[in-house]
Amino acid sequence: CADVLRSRWSNVAGVPVGFFAAAAYLALAGLTWWRAVRPGGWRTRGVIVVASMAMSTAIYFVLLQVVVIRALCGWCLFDHTAGLL
Repeated sequence: CADVLRSRWSNVAGVPVGFFAAAAYLALAGLTWWRAVRPGGWRTRGVIVVASMAMSTAIYFVLLQVVVIRALCGWCLFDHTAGLL
């Protein structure tokens, strides 16, 4: 995990990428709840967009660990698996 977390891809402008992941998951949870309360329209599209972003980002970061960093972080892989699911 240390190799992954120390890599240059672990931060964006000094902010850990985990912060952006947490924000995306909170947005997804909020949109999903809001869609359940008031179905339809842009809320459904919002859920699809944020979920697609989470899925594509998870795939990107797993490939980044395997191909570029050549190190795997168990916590990161768990999080990315949850994002894909």
